[in-house]
Amino acid sequence: MKYIVASTAVTDEIHYAGGATPRKIVGGAGIYALSGIRLWTHEVFLVTGVGADFEELYGDWFNANNISMDGLIVKDPKTPHNVITYFEDGEREEVPLYGLEHYQKIEVTPEELAPYF
Repeated sequence: MKYIVASTAVTDEIHYAGGATPRKIVGGAGIYALSGIRLWTHEVFLVTGVGADFEELYGDWFNANNISMDGLIVKDPKTPHNVITYFEDGEREEVPLYGLEHYQKIEVTPEELAPYF
């Protein structure tokens, strides 16, 4: 593999200003970086911590986009879930549903990255 993305993969629950129906999507900086790199090459995969529920939540998305899940490390029963609220003034608030400690526990460590180099 030519590129490794070492960042988060979470559920982003997005609440829009103006009352549009909230959306729950696969998100996190790692997913957005992975998706951007995939525009230019397929030689990239994501290494990150996830919950045991991640494959059930987003396995179809990875399969539909022909993206390997080999770098996903199950570190908790639940995948992090962020509630993102956008306000009319353009500001936003992002709150980890299961708390900051849970979110940080899931993040990939340098030691966990070593086997992928």
